Amino acid sequence: EETHRKLRHYTARTRELAVAEERSRMAREMHDSTGHHLTAINVCLANAERGGPVPDQVREDIGEARRLAKQALEETRRWVRALKPLNLEGRNGAEAIGALVQSFADTGASTRFRLEGVWPDTMDGEAELAAYRAAQEGLTNALRHSRADHIDVTAYVGERDVAVEIADNGIGAGEAAAGGGFGLTTLEERLTALGGSLTGHNRSEGGYVLTARVPREFDPSLESVQ
Repeated sequence: EETHRKLRHYTARTRELAVAEERSRMAREMHDSTGHHLTAINVCLANAERGGPVPDQVREDIGEARRLAKQALEETRRWVRALKPLNLEGRNGAEAIGALVQSFADTGASTRFRLEGVWPDTMDGEAELAAYRAAQEGLTNALRHSRADHIDVTAYVGERDVAVEIADNGIGAGEAAAGGGFGLTTLEERLTALGGSLTGHNRSEGGYVLTARVPREFDPSLESVQ
């Protein structure tokens, strides 16, 4: 019965992550396709304006086309932000991570979440998903590998990034596992692609600590387009 309960719990967490990843994929594809095409249209129209003398009516049409392209790009940017991948029961950002930490309390281990600083409202959805997944993987590994009965999750908000730290009081990890963050290759690759990092080490007082750093703005190219 206990095994089935834990399996149901893990299945629910996996389902939430799958939904979040699909929303992230949709936002990324919208940015990579529509956003980039609209940017290219703006560049082409700007070149047409500088290409030499053109009739006044043509110049007006080009100007109107640039205005509409810019408006469409701004609308696309709003949709990308609206597709924030974390929307768990109306929660996102630090609130979603806090709810996740609380949900792991029914595994038998005590958990605690702290937020140091103010979570950025404009943080990109892809970055929020990475922060959420870091907390999820850290909690799972603390129970599965470190055999911890107490886990602290802290989110430190800095000027450039958000650091999510998962610290437990378990048995720690062997040298190879500690250096590789319990083999969290996929999460490390995700963070690296965003310009972040994943580190892990045994604590001197016992247990293990995993730290994920996520840039607050991992892809400024869309924001910089005017």
